[in-house]
Amino acid sequence: MAIFRPPSLIPNGCEALPPVPQILQQVHPLTRVVSEEIPWHEFGRVAIEQSQLILRTPYMDNDLVKLMFQAPAGVRAAGNLQEQYVKDTRPELASIPTNLGRFVTDSRLLTEFAYASLWALFKVEYIYLYATPHWLTRVDGLLRKLRLERILSGRQKWEAYRIWLKTDLADFIQETLFNPGAHFTQFFQQETVKKMVARHVAGTHNYMNEINRALTVELICSSLVTP
Repeated sequence: MAIFRPPSLIPNGCEALPPVPQILQQVHPLTRVVSEEIPWHEFGRVAIEQSQLILRTPYMDNDLVKLMFQAPAGVRAAGNLQEQYVKDTRPELASIPTNLGRFVTDSRLLTEFAYASLWALFKVEYIYLYATPHWLTRVDGLLRKLRLERILSGRQKWEAYRIWLKTDLADFIQETLFNPGAHFTQFFQQETVKKMVARHVAGTHNYMNEINRALTVELICSSLVTP
């Protein structure tokens, strides 16, 4: 169900911006990550966190970035740099298993089995809290008395956004997006958004991402753009 209006209907006479060219990965394996993925997609969360917390490790410190580029390709590809560093510098910490099964045992086979099992649980938790398909959302609604969120969540993730949107945040979302004077209607079809919110709150569909986009645009417009 599309919720965006055609690109030709750009509000306020604004001209569409040309697409931003992507950095070629062939330059260096880390160039796109450092110059595109982190500043475009990851820094927003860090900026919000820095408004409330002081990070112990400088985020994207110049010396840290330089060290990343100097690391041999084999070291980056191995994927066990942190694990090996702990074993070499603080072996006593290696007796504490990680959330994905590292340090469980010295046996490589058992370690890989523990990792695969815990990774599977992580994916189940992610699907249940975020990427729940519509049919599974309906099943979850039918089994609401079992409180599956207490069984399937909390090990790796605590942000139950899909569930919060239909429970604790439902009134706020409806008041914000159902408002006749809402600003996000310049970019979204409000009636379609209303249907999505109603179905999500009813527990028959999962429109977490779509609701999040509409709500984000509305809060940006009402808080930062509109005087």
